[in-house]
Amino acid sequence: MSINRTANHPVSMTGLFEPLGESIPEVVRANQYGNIVTPSYLECAGALNLKKEDFEIKLTTNTALNNVLDPTLIYYLTGKFIALNDGSTPKLTYVQEMAAPVMPILDNSLNFTNRAAVNSLGMVTSRQEVVTASGDGTANLEVIVAHSDWDAQDRAHKHFSIKYIVPGSKLQVKTFNLFIVGREVKIAGRLVDFEMDTNQAVVVVSHVAVTSGHQIGMPSALPSSSGTTPQASKSVRSP
Repeated sequence: MSINRTANHPVSMTGLFEPLGESIPEVVRANQYGNIVTPSYLECAGALNLKKEDFEIKLTTNTALNNVLDPTLIYYLTGKFIALNDGSTPKLTYVQEMAAPVMPILDNSLNFTNRAAVNSLGMVTSRQEVVTASGDGTANLEVIVAHSDWDAQDRAHKHFSIKYIVPGSKLQVKTFNLFIVGREVKIAGRLVDFEMDTNQAVVVVSHVAVTSGHQIGMPSALPSSSGTTPQASKSVRSP
């Protein structure tokens, strides 16, 4: 008898993060271990680097309750990224053993806008070519990919979608035909924005690979170029 299991299509993120306040340990029955939550933000400038917006993110981990983040330091963190499409604050569940202080906030001279690295595995659910606002007639491919992952804090499997933008450059345009609806893909890129109307994270694709031995997708008619320009969101989800 076959057993139906929820597919796991996770997203991982690596980047530099500045705590916006004290870490909050969740003490349960005087336990010395538990969840620690720290408010932070992601610096984004959009796919074309034409704006400057900060978006809230929750940094979480399960560890000894004294392993809090120092609010005066910038940290290198890596872990699982979950960005639900319901308007809730995105969450990075980082690996405590890999957390490393980088420098004091007061000494920070780094520009980390649009540089949070994303690596993901997911299922293509839709795609369309959209003419960019650059004015040179270039069309990017916008792909919606479905993800799912286990949320250890909520003890539930979470499902969410992310919009991926594949640049229409000479190198990347050759990968457009890899994004077939129903196909499982492995993507590497960088997070550049959040769409406020769809509550979706936006990632610019750097590399893509098609998985083997899994779902391979179904042939379908592909939408033609819409000839429209995506409108930038005016709302700011600021810290």
